[in-house]
Amino acid sequence: DQPAPFKARVLMLSNGSCMSACLDFADRVLMVPGVQLVGSATGGDGPYMEVRTEALPSDLAQITFPQKVYR
Repeated sequence: DQPAPFKARVLMLSNGSCMSACLDFADRVLMVPGVQLVGSATGGDGPYMEVRTEALPSDLAQITFPQKVYR
């Protein structure tokens, strides 16, 4: 393992809506030693694609869920 190039702690914040160019960016950022992924997996991490986000009835949160899956 290489040492982190930064003195500060570096976090990559992500959620299920990170796809396409965002996923390319995340892949490159996470190659930097010491960077940690925080939050949920990106939308491209796994067999799921075309996610949809809906507000919960309370309007206090949202849920993101896949519409398609590779089989």
